[in-house]
Amino acid sequence: MVKTIMKTRHAFVLFSMFAIVFLLIKSPIYAHPSDHVKEAYRALSAGDLEKAETNLQKARFLSPGDARIQYDLGIVLYRKRDYSGAAKQLEFASKSTENSLRNDALHNLGNSFYRCGEFAKAVKAYTGALEVEENDQTRYNLEQAQKRLKEENERQSQLSSQPDQNKKGEQKDKQDQQSGSSGDQQKNGQNQGKQNRSDGRQGDEAKDQSGKEGNQPQNSQGEKPQGDNPSKDKQASGSREFPQPSISSGTNDLNEEQQKERSDVAMK
Repeated sequence: MVKTIMKTRHAFVLFSMFAIVFLLIKSPIYAHPSDHVKEAYRALSAGDLEKAETNLQKARFLSPGDARIQYDLGIVLYRKRDYSGAAKQLEFASKSTENSLRNDALHNLGNSFYRCGEFAKAVKAYTGALEVEENDQTRYNLEQAQKRLKEENERQSQLSSQPDQNKKGEQKDKQDQQSGSSGDQQKNGQNQGKQNRSDGRQGDEAKDQSGKEGNQPQNSQGEKPQGDNPSKDKQASGSREFPQPSISSGTNDLNEEQQKERSDVAMK
């Protein structure tokens, strides 16, 4: 009786283990990467980019070293306009030893960098693709990337030289200000000298006049000749006040270059 119970229990345990293994094998967790890739293709054909990405991510998890899966995932991310994410996947795929896959990956890697505005990296990727295989579309895309890179470098060069121009403008304004101030001081000094000479002549004439007319009384208020003590109004008009010149910053607002329409760099 005891032996019969033991055999039954042993058989039940074995059956349970086989059942668990069977269920695990049939579970989606243990699905083959190609199953997820096929599902991704179907979703992509239907325009469901989210589902396509999800399945390709699962396939990549099951087969992390598969360059083809990385390439497909990069294409899906590109179509989702996630260009930086696409570049990461395509950069991995571009290391493939299969020339056809490597060429396509480098071409589309260049497209991704171009869309990100990283034109130097785009030029490098397109050049690498052409080294693997000559292609008119890749050549055209390379020319467009080189053109944009040149424009970007010229713009950066203008911006970097702008501070030097500002500094020169400020120095020139400061020199002009100092030169104007020195000129005014010199002119005022000359005017003062002329005034003093004129006052001296008037004083001599008054002295001569008093000598000739000694019997005439002196001015009861004891006023001195006007030349010795000019009125406040005349004194004010004698020293010109110039407004303080404002120092120009020397900056010229750069006109924003019109955005040129990007040529279509379609995926292969």
